[in-house]
Amino acid sequence: MEEIAALRHLELYEAVVPTSEVCGRLIKPRADLINATPRETHQYGPHERHDLDLYTPLKGGSDHDKGSNSPLLVFLYGGGFASGDKLFDLIPGDLVYKNLGSFFAEELGFDVAIVNYRLSKHGIRFPRGAEDLDLALKWLDQHYKPRGPRDLYIMGNSAGGIHLTTWLFRLEFRDSVNLFVSGTGTLTLRTGIPLSCPFTWPQYVIDSKVGDSVKGYYGDEQKVKENAALLLVEKALKDAQPDTKWPNILTIVSEMDPDDIRESGKQFTDLWKASGRKGEYHILKGHNHFTTVWALRAGGEIEKWGYDLGKWLQDLNRA
Repeated sequence: MEEIAALRHLELYEAVVPTSEVCGRLIKPRADLINATPRETHQYGPHERHDLDLYTPLKGGSDHDKGSNSPLLVFLYGGGFASGDKLFDLIPGDLVYKNLGSFFAEELGFDVAIVNYRLSKHGIRFPRGAEDLDLALKWLDQHYKPRGPRDLYIMGNSAGGIHLTTWLFRLEFRDSVNLFVSGTGTLTLRTGIPLSCPFTWPQYVIDSKVGDSVKGYYGDEQKVKENAALLLVEKALKDAQPDTKWPNILTIVSEMDPDDIRESGKQFTDLWKASGRKGEYHILKGHNHFTTVWALRAGGEIEKWGYDLGKWLQDLNRA
């Protein structure tokens, strides 16, 4: 963790390469462990980017739900809307995001779906990332239908968190959200997990290198501001009908995330809980924006948060 702390002074983009080098050194010795987890690739839609990797536990299911189907964790990675892949090439050996699939499958007993989605370079704009998530969820619901019902959790990291919150709170996805939360299909959505998700876009972010990618996805500065996740949530709560359903929300940020990400995550959680809904907010000590997911399977303190997540989810969803 000391190597990560030494990068604290770097801006977000400046921290990408040195963080990937540290995480690569940590997980490379665990390559055999990571690669041992069964993985299948499936196409969930018509575009070449509409594919996902599905990881299943070697142990044969969840330790905390004996006799039931393994819960499903759907993961959306980050990348500033401009980059990213279910097999991330910045760290050699295709170990990321295999490491995440392996960790949550083997250690927590989840099936894990890591979803590719279209990027800005594919000609898409807001809210198309959420459309891809919706398409993937509907495919997964049908995929698991012969095997029976199971609980669903969705984690969106950074830009992936934007796609998750867009799906949860934009009106055009409300029927889908209601369907998954109510459990009328195969999958029952229990919790949404925004991880290091920027709920607001301050001007200094819009004017930065990060802002170039953000504007590339939203279209222009005005659309960035109008569609910030926190504003979507406020509008959704204001316009919600009595039969509107949402999952519990577990918001997670890293200690070394930019201030706006940490603060807006807390703002969201306060707003969410004030509306009478269930949510929690956690800060991961010793982590930066990237280490949470890139260093899973390294062992030791750096992956402790993954085990904590299992407990947090159980506590949040306890009746």
